[in-house]
Amino acid sequence: MSTPQLPLSDDPEKMALLETTLDSISQGVFMIGADGRLVMWNHRIEELLNLPRELLESRPNLQEMVNFQFGRGDFGTDAYLVEQDARDYVTTGGKGTPPGRYLRNTADGRVLEVQTQTLASGGMVRTFADVTDYVRAQEEIRRLNNQLEDRVRQRTTELEGANRELDAFSYSIAHDLRQPLSSIDGFSTMLAALLRADEGTPARHYVERIRAGVRQMSALTDGLLSLAYLSRKTLHWQACDIGEMASQVLADLAAKQPERKVNVEIQPGMHCTCERMLMRQVIENLLGNAWKFTVRNPEPLIRLGRMKGDDGGWIYFVSDNGVGFDMAYAGKLFGTFQRLHSPNDFSGLGIGLAIAHRIIERHGGRIWAKANPNQGATFFFTLGQEES
Repeated sequence: MSTPQLPLSDDPEKMALLETTLDSISQGVFMIGADGRLVMWNHRIEELLNLPRELLESRPNLQEMVNFQFGRGDFGTDAYLVEQDARDYVTTGGKGTPPGRYLRNTADGRVLEVQTQTLASGGMVRTFADVTDYVRAQEEIRRLNNQLEDRVRQRTTELEGANRELDAFSYSIAHDLRQPLSSIDGFSTMLAALLRADEGTPARHYVERIRAGVRQMSALTDGLLSLAYLSRKTLHWQACDIGEMASQVLADLAAKQPERKVNVEIQPGMHCTCERMLMRQVIENLLGNAWKFTVRNPEPLIRLGRMKGDDGGWIYFVSDNGVGFDMAYAGKLFGTFQRLHSPNDFSGLGIGLAIAHRIIERHGGRIWAKANPNQGATFFFTLGQEES
């Protein structure tokens, strides 16, 4: 450390300790006294700023030090090597209030962090830290993040394209199957009429098996067409009352099975914005499953409500006390034509939850479930604010 003409302390031991301390740190430091002139500096400041010792020992004021560097080209043309917030300060020769912190580049490609601390005496202390490695690391992280974002966008575009092609393929297959299925159904119906007098014969049995297969295949193609339709449909968002919608769905279910007595709890005031027709289908599918899978419970209970999530948004739920399922197979829940129960136990094609999943995705939300075998199931879903 150098302290020309103006010692900071009359105690030699304190001065020696101060010199040793400042010369051992990696930062460059200089101090401007209350008179505006250089009081002290350490050797690191000479290295970082490449300032001649003769200049420093002449006790220049701050403006003279800045002007020396500016004239030598240390700040670049129009001070472009200095961070924007500090350019006016540098170009005016260090006049005015200095920024508390700014970055500047050096001619040899290093990056210095400059910090200024005003002293109560009227002077100030300025430090210079070589942060080149840190800045380069941050730039590399930003570059890699940008590359990753570009790749994600590219993969997302590719995936969306593949999904569109898959939807188009599904639609084409399902549509093209309708005519031959219709022909098979028509001719098998005519054949069944001819065999009406032969009840119980193998021929009659085979015809009924054909017709049952046609009905199942027709239902499968209808499901594929529904999924393809959901991907193409433009959503028309409007205000809806989920509770009112659920009441209508449950009334329809009760009308089809008036012998069943199901306890129902619907939370009032569940207003939202959604595509009404599609949301009705979600509610139909979820409540339809709850209705179906509680058939063996002597006291069936279905609940529909909503609660606040961690992000402050609404989480809607449909719960029942039916047969439930093993969460080990939860990954199959929303797959097309996936079933967790035997068709001998419960009817269905395994398309309803796939349709509900697609609709919720189109609403910018997500859907998931929790359950235990023979302890019921709860399905949760959220809704976004715009079409996704």
